Amino acid sequence: MRIQSKKNWQKHIPGKARRVSRDYYAGHAKKSKIRLRRIIFVILILLLAQSIFQIKLFRLTDIKLVNNEDLFLENIQDLVDQHINQRRYFIFKNNNYFLFDQTALVMDLKNQYNLDQVIITKSFPHSIEIRVQEKISQFIWQKDDALYLLDNQGVLNRQIGEMDEKYLILRDFRNIQPSGEQILSVNELDIVNNIYSSWQEMFSSDPVLQIINLTDDLSTIEAQVKLGYTIKIDSAKDIKEQLNNLKKILAGNIIGLDIDYIDLRFGDRVFFK
Repeated sequence: MRIQSKKNWQKHIPGKARRVSRDYYAGHAKKSKIRLRRIIFVILILLLAQSIFQIKLFRLTDIKLVNNEDLFLENIQDLVDQHINQRRYFIFKNNNYFLFDQTALVMDLKNQYNLDQVIITKSFPHSIEIRVQEKISQFIWQKDDALYLLDNQGVLNRQIGEMDEKYLILRDFRNIQPSGEQILSVNELDIVNNIYSSWQEMFSSDPVLQIINLTDDLSTIEAQVKLGYTIKIDSAKDIKEQLNNLKKILAGNIIGLDIDYIDLRFGDRVFFK
């Protein structure tokens, strides 16, 4: 039987420790220096950029709103200022020509003011032009003390602060509250548009139709003219025929009288008070 010269326990004796090369430490130190130089370089670039972006020449100070009809610069000034004063990259202000984020402002203007289109153009060195395309409004919807613009489909455009005589006012006394942006039902819209278009066709000047009252009962529509009196109209009958009777009675001897209302609902028999 052959006897092994090396005992089993000798296998577990560790060998001699390897000498760590000096090149390893030298390489590690070199990498650390490169990393430090890069950090210093980035800091210097940030400081340089900050100094450039803070130059007054490039601060946005000239803001113009063009192609607007109902929307004015003072209406959107707070929103524009909010965007301009925001921070970019947590360091720089957004009021710089080079940093201004026009995409975010476009989205907020569209959403808040219900605009069809918004185009923002920057002009070097400190100007921006906000070109808007507003949704066409036809009515003012008055609910309590609040005023809103509606388009010709009875859809809500946006809230306004005061009356504008160029729009027909729809004064809402309905108990049923509209849901969403569709303020007028199809039936209500048909009646309002029929009265409005027929009035424009029959009367070129006075009396000027100013207000139509909306109630839960659509059978009788009360319209108010600029002179102050009310016209009562039967929505189920021919609107033009009723307005033609109004035209006849206005051509008679009631001019100058203190009129409260004129009732057109009974055919050729027109009543007034």
